Amino acid sequence: MPGGLKLRAEDEEDLKIISASMQGAITSANEIAYVARRRELVLLASRFCWEETLRGFFRFWRNFRIRTALRIEDVLDIRFKGFTPGNGDQVLELLAILHRPGEEPPEARLELVFAGEGGIRLHVECINVYMEDMGRAWWTPRRPRYDTETAAAENTDNAAP
Repeated sequence: MPGGLKLRAEDEEDLKIISASMQGAITSANEIAYVARRRELVLLASRFCWEETLRGFFRFWRNFRIRTALRIEDVLDIRFKGFTPGNGDQVLELLAILHRPGEEPPEARLELVFAGEGGIRLHVECINVYMEDMGRAWWTPRRPRYDTETAAAENTDNAAP
């Protein structure tokens, strides 16, 4: 697999690309930190490489994961639901990063939605999100699978605050 992804989001359209790239990423409460003095959230995860599934004739063999860092800057307020960051080995699967405009542009409300009851809600000064793959990817026999009709119905009422 060639070099990993390095993405930056500055608006809602950019954020949709990062959200799609991070869908199915596996992390734990120990790999999530909010650094208050820098006003940033940092999350380390094992990201499924969706972009690799589109290459080649034998797509089954194109299932890879790679360690990835997700950083959200300019955080004004943050709320965690269902877990405490840095506390425990609770496994979390990221489903989506949702966006809603804030009251005073360029402010925004973001929500990281995890499978089950977990989530992170952020009020940000502006959209300033970075995603960067680290190291080498490894093959995995499993690909994340989702019931898209159920997920779409559940997420319509689950927008960021």
